[in-house]
Amino acid sequence: KSQWPLIETVYDLQAASLIELQNMFGKNKGKKLYQNVRGIDTSPLETEHERKSLGTQVSWGVRFLSEKQTIEFVNGLCEEVVGRMKVLEIKAKRVTLKVKRHKNGYSESVKFMNPGEIDMISKSSPVFTPTDDTKTLSAHAEKVYKEMGIPFEDIRGMALQVDLPPKLKHTHEDLTSFFKPVKPTTIQQNNNPNDNTVVSNSPIKKSCNEKRKENTAQQDCQQP
Repeated sequence: KSQWPLIETVYDLQAASLIELQNMFGKNKGKKLYQNVRGIDTSPLETEHERKSLGTQVSWGVRFLSEKQTIEFVNGLCEEVVGRMKVLEIKAKRVTLKVKRHKNGYSESVKFMNPGEIDMISKSSPVFTPTDDTKTLSAHAEKVYKEMGIPFEDIRGMALQVDLPPKLKHTHEDLTSFFKPVKPTTIQQNNNPNDNTVVSNSPIKKSCNEKRKENTAQQDCQQP
């Protein structure tokens, strides 16, 4: 419920006038509420989204038996991220490792391989020369992991994220590209009134026309 007794539901907001809402919530917020409940949004449409980071994570079923196994897991995360970066043709300027650590004093979760009660720990390392090289990224990630000093037996999940330099940020395809006009199919009717074949630049219609002509030729051959 609202601290204003007259406003408890969206219906109440719709019933209130602009002046009433501005008196209760202030000039700007009152106007915004008045417009929102009526589906009015004057903010500009953003058709592009600039990617600032890229990453991957595994947050379930993570248990390690040795330090070596943990390092191999970190390298696997790096390989996954590098593969995605190469597809997008981008490079990393900072590496961030996020680890789910089993919280001290809590027992293991009763659910199989569930992380249970955890503390989320994060640490970053700058990459002075933007890179998409697996070995370079792995070296930074291993360094970060060792600096965190978390026992491998306490790890319950791990995520790797890379930040992108401003000049190398990947821009997604413009939203307006989904609304580009499709080239219309040219359809012309033959002048011969006895021929129902449609002339078109569509490969599907061309195939239908050819099939129709084949069937007509077969029928002519079968007639005595």
